[in-house]
Amino acid sequence: MLPAGLQAVDWDRDIDADILVADASGQTLGYLENLRHIEFRWRPLDKPFEPLRGAASMSVFEGDGNVSWDLLAAGPSGVTSLLTTTPVPGAVQALRSQKIAETPFAGATTLDFDNDSFVDVVAWGAHLRLFRGGPAGQFAPASPTTLVDNAPSDLFACEPADLDGDGDEDLVIAAAEGLFMLENQGGNRHPWIDVVVRGLDESISGRVNHFALGSWVEVKSGSRYQAAVVTRPVTHFGLGPARDKSAADEALSTQHGEKEPAGDGKPAIGPAAPPVEVVRVLFTNGVPQSVIAPAANQVVRESQALKGSCPYLYVWNGERFDFYTDLLWAAPLGLQIADGVILRDRPWEFLKIDGSALRERNGQYELRVTEELWEAGYFDQVELIAVDHPADVAVYSNEKVGPPSLAARKIHTARTPRTPIAARDQRGRDILDLVAKRDERYAQCYDRTFRQGLAEPHFLELDLGSWNAPSSLTLFLTGWIYPTDTSLNVGLSQDPVLEGPRPPSLWVPDGAGGWREAIGFTGFPGGKTKTIAIDLTGVLPANDARLRIMTTAELRWDEVFFTVDETPAEVRETRLDLRSADLRYRGFSRPLPRPTPASPDRYDYEQVDTAPKWAPMRGKFTRYGDVRELLEAWDDRMVVMGAGDEMALVFDAGPPIPAGWRRDFLLHNVGWDKDADIHTVYGQTVEPLPYRAMASYPYASVLESPTTGEDSRPHRAIDEPFAVDPALADYLRRYQTREQPAHLFWRRLRP
Repeated sequence: MLPAGLQAVDWDRDIDADILVADASGQTLGYLENLRHIEFRWRPLDKPFEPLRGAASMSVFEGDGNVSWDLLAAGPSGVTSLLTTTPVPGAVQALRSQKIAETPFAGATTLDFDNDSFVDVVAWGAHLRLFRGGPAGQFAPASPTTLVDNAPSDLFACEPADLDGDGDEDLVIAAAEGLFMLENQGGNRHPWIDVVVRGLDESISGRVNHFALGSWVEVKSGSRYQAAVVTRPVTHFGLGPARDKSAADEALSTQHGEKEPAGDGKPAIGPAAPPVEVVRVLFTNGVPQSVIAPAANQVVRESQALKGSCPYLYVWNGERFDFYTDLLWAAPLGLQIADGVILRDRPWEFLKIDGSALRERNGQYELRVTEELWEAGYFDQVELIAVDHPADVAVYSNEKVGPPSLAARKIHTARTPRTPIAARDQRGRDILDLVAKRDERYAQCYDRTFRQGLAEPHFLELDLGSWNAPSSLTLFLTGWIYPTDTSLNVGLSQDPVLEGPRPPSLWVPDGAGGWREAIGFTGFPGGKTKTIAIDLTGVLPANDARLRIMTTAELRWDEVFFTVDETPAEVRETRLDLRSADLRYRGFSRPLPRPTPASPDRYDYEQVDTAPKWAPMRGKFTRYGDVRELLEAWDDRMVVMGAGDEMALVFDAGPPIPAGWRRDFLLHNVGWDKDADIHTVYGQTVEPLPYRAMASYPYASVLESPTTGEDSRPHRAIDEPFAVDPALADYLRRYQTREQPAHLFWRRLRP
């Protein structure tokens, strides 16, 4: 027999959609546990759930406010509710059940009939019945009501919805005689809030379906916590008895307003509501989004924001800590670029920090590395290198994302940078003014995006002018990229129409009026604004100095210049001593307003939300405190950071700067990051830990990107040194002892 009751919901609260299954024969009762990567496992519900067996319909609700899904079942044996508890993600336990009705019913569902903030039950079959809910998730037959007493008999479907817009839930019922509306009269005497959840319409993210079906909404109002799965365009919550109106309530009264009764004597909008402190939506991709003190008729729309990418770097600028860039962009773990194709990591980077951005304080330089996204960061080594050079020379590092051969460590010097004589996009628009200098006015060469990180085919066309057969020619591009994520990559690889983003390539005139590809993969700036260098020596035709950077990735450009026959200038590098490294919890910085729509996000270090933002990852993180010894060498003993963590790094100021010179810096990081995206391999767990000589991640896999597959690291004959190396075992015992407390996220909205 086919199942009669199916409900898609994150049943065990581990950030993926499971499927509850029941059938009226009583043979099936359980759920398909989502193991991710298109795999499910059948898990029968055990003996305490037996009262639900034989259900013709089964649905979830939140009855007692303990942040655990409860169950409502209806069938030949009547209507039964069962309350649960979920002490930790992945472990659901039955608490108690209640036989609400003994007589057979075809189905049952929940609503809040009178907006008292307690879930009620309506059941249908031979007749329609209403059961009133209480604060502990218990139910009792309702007193006679017009809503149900006028209903026809022999019903086979029922759906609650506020059909007349008066703030209480009416019923649509289906019977042999046809469809009927049962109007709820007087159920709006208590206030309410209607939550409308939407995926993005514009610049489609591709991450969430348009109506966000399958997401769930949590509401905290006064002493009440409520939650519901999004199953229809509007999710309705009653808020309970109104309070006496006070000055503090004036702002909140517009949440539902207070209007004179309409002509039929019913209030057009409900009474003054208890304040709704927060509405939180957990979207189907696992991303939470909160709205504080929501306004009236507010749509909660999916935020186009990164959920994972990399740790952030803040630097002391002489007055405060200022956001500078992001780190470890070339070292993702378990990132699928297509279904079953895992990107190879490159765990080292050398990022330039401009000397004007990082200032000395009390004989030292101070950095802050924060983990603010839904991911884990793994830092095995961190070095700050002072780069002193003549004041009339600019220095640049090789900040490309790409294989080691393309991103090899190199310091570029530029004494006489040149600006192209022309810059246009694929529609012929003149963008030279936008890329002539670094001023945070970004050239965006595309107009349309198809998914987050995927834009229409576009190019940046440059004309470098003319010269006499240079012996060296280097192009510098400063910009940033807005990426896809693992889920999007997997989806795009299965899409019959769209393909994943094409990384930038360089094209030159072919001499016949067209263009030919000269460099298949140029590399690209990782994450937020960085500078890459492309060697063009011998690449451009002798009589035509035009070129195009072509891609479908969401790349924006701030500055473009080039050098011709530059003699490398003298530089002096000094590795600065790491005085201290302290790991601690900090929280999440407030985003700053973006100067332009094409600008990357920046963050205010002084404005911090300390409450948990992301669902916890399982596994062991590094304990808080002194972690300096873990950062001094690439030795597989690493600092593992979770969401909300911060490393406070203090380096010695080093030798004085020579007269007539100035100082910039290189930040050398060795490490990895791992997004908690539901399609990232091992994305919800800290382990398995990466290590220097691993051939691939996960260890047993040898899948890699064709464009980033090369790697010069030696490969160990064994898979995991942590199991056999005494020093690493000691590291695990001493440092890897902290877990992210799950209850702080899941119960954040509870009073």
